[in-house]
Amino acid sequence: MSDITATKNDVLVRSCPSPFLSRKIDFVFKEGRTVQEILESIDISDNVSILVTIEGVPVRPEDYANVIPSSGACVTVRAIPTGGGGDKNIFRLVLTVVVVVVAYVYGGPMGGAAATSLFGAGAAGIGAALGTMAVMTVGMLIVNAIAPPATAELGQISGVGGLSSLGAFSGGSVSGGSGASAKPSYALSGANNSLIPYGPIPMLLGRHRISPPYGARPYTTNEGDDQYLHCLFCEGNGLIFMIDHRFGETPVENYSDVEMEVFNGDVSTNSTIFPGDVYQQDESIVLVQSEGWAVRETQPNTNRISVDITYPNGLIKLNDDGSTTRVDGLVDIQYRKKGDVDWIGETHTVTW
Repeated sequence: MSDITATKNDVLVRSCPSPFLSRKIDFVFKEGRTVQEILESIDISDNVSILVTIEGVPVRPEDYANVIPSSGACVTVRAIPTGGGGDKNIFRLVLTVVVVVVAYVYGGPMGGAAATSLFGAGAAGIGAALGTMAVMTVGMLIVNAIAPPATAELGQISGVGGLSSLGAFSGGSVSGGSGASAKPSYALSGANNSLIPYGPIPMLLGRHRISPPYGARPYTTNEGDDQYLHCLFCEGNGLIFMIDHRFGETPVENYSDVEMEVFNGDVSTNSTIFPGDVYQQDESIVLVQSEGWAVRETQPNTNRISVDITYPNGLIKLNDDGSTTRVDGLVDIQYRKKGDVDWIGETHTVTW
């Protein structure tokens, strides 16, 4: 901090020019300058967003040219980090800075004075810390009510990509124009119901609200850009009448593209939408042509195989200037029965 002393007839300006450093620079001005003239005199960069307060009260940017700090006032000019969240996040950041300033300017002294009057001078430090913490807590509750923090959208969480088939990547060719837009790729996972292989089957007596265990392992399938989750549940043994089916607290009827079969204890009927014992093995491997084939074995007595490849960052090429270009790729998929010598398969073209 600069070693500058201001008299009661001066205006003290305390500048924090960097949003990530605690360095402070003090300036002293005679009364009569507007906030805009003060900012021009202390050489604040146009590329930095700032928060200006006079005695802890924020000044709006549109009022810089009209507000004249009075003699003896303390003007704070603080650079703040911005970007990526829009006007609402900037407003939240401004409110948060105000809460911090108020907590340290008023909360600490008030808490210290209260603790001194109740417990003596030795408790002043603890009281000041508690006072600051109390003002910060209450202030942030108010900030959260006025400007709630932004929530991440599914597209931001999931990354981008498409779905294809499994194998070894064997080359690619450019297609389409530059600036290919990112295509979000979402994924479904199993519910939180229990999976207890060879475990006991529930016996329901009376009327109950239950979260039934799985009757088989859940699995997912992909059809174009859509992914489907397949689940089989075992509500219990014997004749059961089931009503009010829900996902969590939401009725099934509130969802679209849901196909469901309900068997009220009739063991003579087989499901037409759940094929039986399905084993899904999720891999986390990167298919690179130079590393050769990625080979996996299926479970014993397998009669059908379905394999998927995901492109979590999109099927795109990143250009030197930062733009993206869509690409096509080739994927080799082959299989063979255990013990056979020859592989069976073909090359598939992967498109955006």
